[in-house]
Amino acid sequence: TCNWHNWKFDLDSGETLVGGDLLRRYPVRIAGDDVLLDATDPPPAERAAAALAGLRRACERHETDRMAREVGRLAQIGADPLDAVRETLRWTHDRFEFGATHAHAAAPDWLARGALAGGLSYAEIEPDLARAALAHYQDFGHSAIYVLKTGELIARLGQGVAEPLLLALVRSLVYARREDLIPEFRAYGPALARWDGSGDRPPNAADFRRLSVTKALDRALASSADIPGLYAALLEATAWQMLNFDLDRQDRTAQPVSQNVSWLDFTHGLTFANAVRELCTHTPALWPAGLLQMACFLGRNAGFVDAGQDVSAWAVDDAPAFLAAAEARLFDHGQPEYIVSAHLVKVAAAARSELAAAPNAPWAPTLLAAVRRFLESPLKRRHALRTARQALDFTALEG
Repeated sequence: TCNWHNWKFDLDSGETLVGGDLLRRYPVRIAGDDVLLDATDPPPAERAAAALAGLRRACERHETDRMAREVGRLAQIGADPLDAVRETLRWTHDRFEFGATHAHAAAPDWLARGALAGGLSYAEIEPDLARAALAHYQDFGHSAIYVLKTGELIARLGQGVAEPLLLALVRSLVYARREDLIPEFRAYGPALARWDGSGDRPPNAADFRRLSVTKALDRALASSADIPGLYAALLEATAWQMLNFDLDRQDRTAQPVSQNVSWLDFTHGLTFANAVRELCTHTPALWPAGLLQMACFLGRNAGFVDAGQDVSAWAVDDAPAFLAAAEARLFDHGQPEYIVSAHLVKVAAAARSELAAAPNAPWAPTLLAAVRRFLESPLKRRHALRTARQALDFTALEG
């Protein structure tokens, strides 16, 4: 028994009975009165296989400390630590019931922060996947984000992970919810059908800040002739809403389900906008769908902002220093919930991407302040009292 961890081992076989890591075992033979022990290291391939087997077991048991040790063992023998990510993608791709998740979307951003090189693109199939993702207002923007990030992850990790990643992505596209079929967003389909690119009203971010979904769609159509200007206006309005989110909204416990909102509703607007710019730049025919869906985000979130609050404290004076410090903190943020850690890195990555694409944009200060406020504000995820009240209200209707 290890007195530090209370792990227990069988001294006859060396098998681990209770605990995590496997013991290193050495071949032994008896030669007369001598006990001969072979301390030669096993071949690197054998040690790598053992580390990956340990990693798989650690993943099944959510033992993050052991995951780190097994990756360290790969690095120690000169193997590629990214093999741990590649193998995990292969093990798990068919175990996600609905396909791609935030784990896949955040992975390329984590790897990018480590300055790892990539090079493989799936540009030939991206237009079809993006078209499927934007065919409807789908899954609150997740589908478009997953398409973009799947391509980036394949580029980082290589063709060997393309099949499991694409299988997971396609499954998520098949199962994705059509938000345009619920009452709040039913105006999206007719608005897309009306898009003809003739709207010549100059885009203005301030116009979109407080509009309903239907009015935001109409306002976007009015500026459809200026796609770059309309994108910039929608992005600026998205950043403004994020900066002015009414934090009281995420703490309320007595409200209908339609009023449930949190920081993640607002951060999705930014990460979705980033996906729209990237995907639609590659496939320009998709701009109308992407821009109108950005308008849907704005209309959805318009009722949950407080324009009267003082947000001056969130101003960022040195953008490069702020982003560098924010990204450094992401590697030790202490958040126990995977979806939160994914959102932290995705938001920082999306902000950096948008600022790199338009470094002198007038909306840059608003975007930076919004990201700072998100990273430094409380994020309530458990809503036990609200859930209980809404459950009682729902079941009361059944009686």
